Amino acid sequence: MTIQAFLNTQIVVVIQALTGGIRVVGNAGMFSLGGGGTVIRILSFGRGITIVIGAVVPGSSSAFPVMPTSTGGGRLSFQAVATGAWVDPPTSEGYRYVMANNSLFTKIVNFPTGFAQPFTVSVGGKVVGQFKPGDSVDFSKFPGSGVKEFTVTGITPLTDPDDPTAFPLQLAFNTEKADFTMEAIQNTAAVEYYKNNPPPLEPFKITIVTPEGKVELEPESTAEALTEQTAFLTSAQSGLSESQVEKLSAAVESVKRDLNSMSSNFEGLFPENAGLNINRLNPTMNSASSLRKSLAILLGELKALPKNRSTEQGVAIANMLQEIDKMTVLLEATAPVLKEVSQAVAVAK
Repeated sequence: MTIQAFLNTQIVVVIQALTGGIRVVGNAGMFSLGGGGTVIRILSFGRGITIVIGAVVPGSSSAFPVMPTSTGGGRLSFQAVATGAWVDPPTSEGYRYVMANNSLFTKIVNFPTGFAQPFTVSVGGKVVGQFKPGDSVDFSKFPGSGVKEFTVTGITPLTDPDDPTAFPLQLAFNTEKADFTMEAIQNTAAVEYYKNNPPPLEPFKITIVTPEGKVELEPESTAEALTEQTAFLTSAQSGLSESQVEKLSAAVESVKRDLNSMSSNFEGLFPENAGLNINRLNPTMNSASSLRKSLAILLGELKALPKNRSTEQGVAIANMLQEIDKMTVLLEATAPVLKEVSQAVAVAK
């Protein structure tokens, strides 16, 4: 088991399968599980946990970018980044990218999605142009066939500085690997505002990344969606019997309760700046097992609903099935993670 070059300001646990030990590594934001089969990587930051399953290499996509190896004073350092990789720091309204070795930036291959305005790219204080997702910037046409530094500004809206996947940028160099730094260009007005007006706590989110794509689950939002669809399906106009209403409502409440328990335990298993909390391991595994059972019961109740339903009822059921599918993916992703951690803990003891 190896520690990946994927770092942020978090402290997490590295399970050492070869030695049977568990140790905390300062400033390590990711660790891997699994030796011979499927590799599972975990990135923990703020109130979010990312689980990466299979052959997804850091930097291979905007969903799983390369992270800085060190931070400090608004400067973020990247080392031995492969050309063509997506890189990403905690973000501000702009960044100055400066090469730290003899390599040159030859291209911005792609920009991130989800922003309202084009990004402004400048070299040597002169604006090269404005660009959007899908665009690229070719620095190889500059004197010397590349540039040592450039800036990207105009990041709108401003992004969460604690989210390490908020502003990934895909870069190319004139060498296979390169070392460089990123210096934040702060929006001073926004910094001052948030000192006095801290934003509300973000909901806990679990992101699952596989070679096929990415699934995001916010337990709070999922519970709200289930409540909304259930209220529609069990309304007086639904045509359901009292028994059907009671069974469906009870099944949904069980799922919501088990989902809340599992997400709370899972978040507590990887607490911010505290490594692995093994006291939350068994509760997490138990709540995951309960959620799997309650989902099966809910699916049974949905299948038992009358077939002569309205179009609106069909949409409500489809929406519930979509949420169930997300939770099923979550369970499939976390099961091997919990198993690996459990085995490592047992060996360590």
